[in-house]
Amino acid sequence: MLGASHAAGITTFIDYYALPNDVPGMADRPKSSARDRVEHVEEAIASQFKDRRFRPYLMLHEFEAMLFTNVQRWQHRFDDQAVARLKNDVAGLPPEDINETPQGAPSKRILRRLTDYEKVIHGPASARDIGLTAIRDACPHFRSWLAWAEGLGDPGDDEDRRDEDPDDELEKAGASKRTARTRRR
Repeated sequence: MLGASHAAGITTFIDYYALPNDVPGMADRPKSSARDRVEHVEEAIASQFKDRRFRPYLMLHEFEAMLFTNVQRWQHRFDDQAVARLKNDVAGLPPEDINETPQGAPSKRILRRLTDYEKVIHGPASARDIGLTAIRDACPHFRSWLAWAEGLGDPGDDEDRRDEDPDDELEKAGASKRTARTRRR
């Protein structure tokens, strides 16, 4: 893929939870926030390829973290008491901050409370119930990667957008629309 000159960008979407220690950056992760640790590993992986089009994405901590964006949107699929216990387990935690330990990983929490949960059946359906906008709003690491991916192929895509803040991009887009409306009047 990296040898293909027509590729505007190349990425991964891999669960950070239980990533092997021999993955670049895993053995020397900083002792700081989960986001800092995952970004350290992403940067270490990217440095192995030395291609500005490549941006690895590691999901904090795994796909199921996104489902905690709004459990109410998909709780109709499961027992009410079990869902109430699940919500209580993660009360006050942003989805991307749900623990990466074997006991605290998002999927482990779901499976402990919702024994009939099946990732390939319930995961995509539940994410659809929540909606991309809500997931993007609740998961800043995911939002940053998604903004990068959505910007591929835009004019000026020769620049490395890895360090851009997606909120700045949204502000710029809003300002451009206001300027264009003002010029048309």
